[in-house]
Amino acid sequence: ACTLRQLLAVRAGSAAVAATAVAGGCSSTRRHVVVLRGLPGSGKSFLARRLALANGRASSVVCSADNFFERGGGVLNSKAVRQLTEDGGAGAVYAKVFSTDLVPQAHKYCRAEFCAAIGDGDSGAAGGDGGLDDEEATTTLVIVDNTNIESRMYRWYTSTAEAAGWTTIVVEFPPPADEAGLARLRRNGTHNVPTKTLAPVS
Repeated sequence: ACTLRQLLAVRAGSAAVAATAVAGGCSSTRRHVVVLRGLPGSGKSFLARRLALANGRASSVVCSADNFFERGGGVLNSKAVRQLTEDGGAGAVYAKVFSTDLVPQAHKYCRAEFCAAIGDGDSGAAGGDGGLDDEEATTTLVIVDNTNIESRMYRWYTSTAEAAGWTTIVVEFPPPADEAGLARLRRNGTHNVPTKTLAPVS
């Protein structure tokens, strides 16, 4: 039996254990959606990369609202995105195009990516750029890498996945207990979120 659900009940810092769980505990007949839940800088993206690498990149998809901004946010054309990425990485593109006004569109984009990955045709989002391919035949692991600070933020992903026959797992990264911990999260993060905006997961 797949032991991924048990081994992914992890705290931040257990990325190696979680990645091993994917590599050694999942058969190709099981399809899993892993929803990461935690503050910016807590290690979600690091864990997402480790999980995808352990499972095999060809059979793993990481869905994130950040992808929308890192791919130009509908503001930059592909040539400009490539140039900025070559000069400063995906973070440079994110910094160039990020706007709070575009956050709803970013989450809509993320949901469309997610539906494409699990093979659900009802994305709830308009088309557009994003390279959403039909991956249902090969994808065995889909990771949702968003903050999901409130439980309502991730329930759509778990309910949609379960309705499509996928096993869902929510991995929580406990928030720090003090201001020093919040400051550390800000240093770890890649998007310069002000410390005062970081709030406990609830």
